[in-house]
Amino acid sequence: MILLNLKMKSGHTLFFFSFVILFCSFKKDDRISLSPSNTIIVTTKNYPVGVRFLHNWLGKVYNLQDPNSNKNFTILREYTELTRDADTSGKVVLSIGDNHFNKDETISDLPPYSFIIKRKGNLVVIKGADDIGTNLGVSYFLDHYCGVKFYLPGDLFTTIPKVPLISLPEKINVEESPFTDNITSSGFGGSVDPIHPHDILQWESFWAQMNGLSRNNWGSFQHTMSEIFYDSVIMKNFPEIYPLINGKRYFPSSAKDQNFEPDFASPQLVDASLFAAVKYFKALPTVDCMAFSVMDGGGGYSKEGKMAGFLAKYPESPEGLVKGYTDAYINWLNNLSARLPATLSKNGINGEKTIAYISYSQVRGIPEKKLNPMILPITVYHLSNGIANGYYAKGGAIEQWSKVTSDIGNDDWAEGKGFLYPRIYTSILSGYLKGIKAKKLNFKYAHIEAYPNWALDGPKLYEMGKIYWNPGINIDSLRSQFCSDLFGKASKPMHKYFNIAESISTWLNNHSVTPTHMFNYIGQLSLDDSRMMMVKQARQFLDEAAKTKGITGDEKKRIDFFSNGFKISEGLFDLYNSKTVDMAKANELKDYF
Repeated sequence: MILLNLKMKSGHTLFFFSFVILFCSFKKDDRISLSPSNTIIVTTKNYPVGVRFLHNWLGKVYNLQDPNSNKNFTILREYTELTRDADTSGKVVLSIGDNHFNKDETISDLPPYSFIIKRKGNLVVIKGADDIGTNLGVSYFLDHYCGVKFYLPGDLFTTIPKVPLISLPEKINVEESPFTDNITSSGFGGSVDPIHPHDILQWESFWAQMNGLSRNNWGSFQHTMSEIFYDSVIMKNFPEIYPLINGKRYFPSSAKDQNFEPDFASPQLVDASLFAAVKYFKALPTVDCMAFSVMDGGGGYSKEGKMAGFLAKYPESPEGLVKGYTDAYINWLNNLSARLPATLSKNGINGEKTIAYISYSQVRGIPEKKLNPMILPITVYHLSNGIANGYYAKGGAIEQWSKVTSDIGNDDWAEGKGFLYPRIYTSILSGYLKGIKAKKLNFKYAHIEAYPNWALDGPKLYEMGKIYWNPGINIDSLRSQFCSDLFGKASKPMHKYFNIAESISTWLNNHSVTPTHMFNYIGQLSLDDSRMMMVKQARQFLDEAAKTKGITGDEKKRIDFFSNGFKISEGLFDLYNSKTVDMAKANELKDYF
């Protein structure tokens, strides 16, 4: 009304000025800034470890080095430091986990490990379907709204805003669920802060969880036969499930006997398995999955007893045996799955359960019979070789599996250790998961055998976490952001370095002469002339990055980290592929090691 009166008294000029003011008021961006003085972190009594993570990194953004300082952000736990009547007026409240500030946010219909992030005025809700989901929500919030990104473990490879200010937009309404339901990552450890050796925030394994590389609530999916059937009650009541080897009944020597496999054709095996399943799920009432997976020794597959009769109709070739054992194995699991729900219900065990098995060793064949919907097959496909093996090509393994199951998982040897070159293959992983999605398969489980070699792996594991969560993510954009944040003005040559390193890795693991280097460690050094030229180009990009003007001290340290790692690769490539051995170079590399 005041603006209207001013317009009427003063003519067009003031009218225009009033319109600008009115327009700006409609366009106002109602942002809120976080600071230690105006922000309270509210969580549950037994708060998720992600809350500590959030507190730790918010403090670092604002240069508050002492996490226990009274100048740092305040954490209040419900029913301890905080009551329902606590005065939060005028404060920004970050509500983490399930507490009374977000009781109206129902997420029970979301899958495990999902999370929501919402802003309602001065209230910001980060709530997961479970504690891991809440932790992932915290990581997403720090990444997308606070500029804190966790590219590799440790402070050097975690980037924070250059200006110590976090400003949140007016509208935040995020709901995220993973494409890959469950992930286990192995080989992480170390990176423990020597001053606080028990601080989980410094562990590689915690870094993996916060980057979406570790989330599941059940035990091992692999090599469980001995653990299940090393049982005195089963041995006494179901002796025929124990195979005949050289005419004698073979009982597992321990729960870790790698040479034990039951007689898959034994009529007693389903009853023995039902007994074992009831025992398992009673002992683990919150767990929904049980694995019946073959052992790793490879020598326990009987050709006698009931299996002899079953195998008689199959060729005695290696391929014939795989098909025979696979068929017997699937018959057993299908029969078990058909009877299991009723048996569990009679024993007071309710809820949907999954029976997992590893498609491995002599039972690695793709079944011809459809699997019971309760069954989850977990393949062991080395995805670095995915192009040569045609996993996601037309008519490939994914298409074949889609004919017999709706659910699938995979165990991938993603190792960095043991390899002497940057083993980056996230473009292949992306193609594989897009193939899974195209065939409308539910990707229930991934095991990533990571064993990182950080100086050579580079962005691999960070990118893997993002791709397993969302296969449609643009890898080039992801890598571009990785390089921009870590290397500043040297981002372009570093981006080219990682791309060319991935090209070398892709060729090494997929070219026609030696299509796999998983079991050929010496062969990983054999390159053709084109790839040797790429090695030289990779060094040129690293040197260019190191000499870039205007990079910071931390950016230079990161470049040196990857440059020093690649020096091992290029030195060995050079020596191995030379027509003559240059002992001076050999000794220089030896001294470098």
